[in-house]
Amino acid sequence: MEQIPTVGDVIVSRSEAIDQHGFSWSVTFLDSEWWNGDKYYDVPELSLSNLDGSLVTSFSSSVSSATQGSTFGGSFGTITVASIVEAMNGFEQQAIRIEANAGSLQGVFSLSMGDESTSYLDVDSSEEDIQVALSALPTVGQVVVKRMNTNSALNGLQLLVVFVENLGNIPMLSADISRTFSSEASGTISVYYEEVVSGVQPILQSQYYNYTIVPVLNDKDIVTVVAENLLVGVNYHVRVSAWNGANFAYGAVKGSTPAILQPAGVPGLVTETTLGVISDDSVRISWKPPSSWNAVPIYSSGYDVEYDYLPTVKEVQSVSIVSSLSPSVVFVSPSMVYRLVPFHMMLLR
Repeated sequence: MEQIPTVGDVIVSRSEAIDQHGFSWSVTFLDSEWWNGDKYYDVPELSLSNLDGSLVTSFSSSVSSATQGSTFGGSFGTITVASIVEAMNGFEQQAIRIEANAGSLQGVFSLSMGDESTSYLDVDSSEEDIQVALSALPTVGQVVVKRMNTNSALNGLQLLVVFVENLGNIPMLSADISRTFSSEASGTISVYYEEVVSGVQPILQSQYYNYTIVPVLNDKDIVTVVAENLLVGVNYHVRVSAWNGANFAYGAVKGSTPAILQPAGVPGLVTETTLGVISDDSVRISWKPPSSWNAVPIYSSGYDVEYDYLPTVKEVQSVSIVSSLSPSVVFVSPSMVYRLVPFHMMLLR
């Protein structure tokens, strides 16, 4: 699959579908930054063909072994494709489009949410610069920004903002275009907003779900609670809502920042530790990293390499003969026969 340029890097796993007398393959797209015209991370679904020489236009999401000339066989055999998880599903996506009706865009603009605003950004700022500026706003949190120019003359630009830290339905960003102008005196600048994908809060109903009720001492202090007995390697999301007794219901929920966090644990086992001789007083040691660092960032991790003298030990084996019965065990040598019986030995010539 990775030989197809548009696919990029993938992880493929196969499992046996016993009830269906076949197999299933799960394909995870590691490079899923697709734009299909309405939203980002919109990876097209794979299509299939079971006929040699088929044109791409004749591929489909399902093929059957009953098709004349099918490249696979089987009684009522079928192969189908379905999307199980959509990339960035549930994360808020917003689009901001700034356009000039004549000429090209010039000047600067800023983006804001609530009372917080970025510094002014050039109209030709890179998506990386815009992403850094937006992510620095506490109410925004970490975002992914993608930029598209409407044409080479830069008479318009579109920003797609994906909120990857704050979950749920996010208030719309606002653009200040008071210092944005057109290269032509008659040109006017307009800004358009669109909520491309509405963010959703996760449903907390898994087997790891738990909760705690925290009493209120006053309405001024920051409240801190420690969640204990969590499992290493499990992604946890936390949300909080307040209660004052009105209508016997909790208020709106607020998700945690970051949205997902794992409890830290000791790293997994390193693999393939090998030694190689370099000189008469040094050896090279190499190994593969553990499969998981268990939520601890790699830049704060390390390895402990121990070495010591290990004396050569020769093999020693013990052979024991035990019997609870009177029959003897006989050993034969070239010159004599040994008969071993419980509690005594007889020598026979």
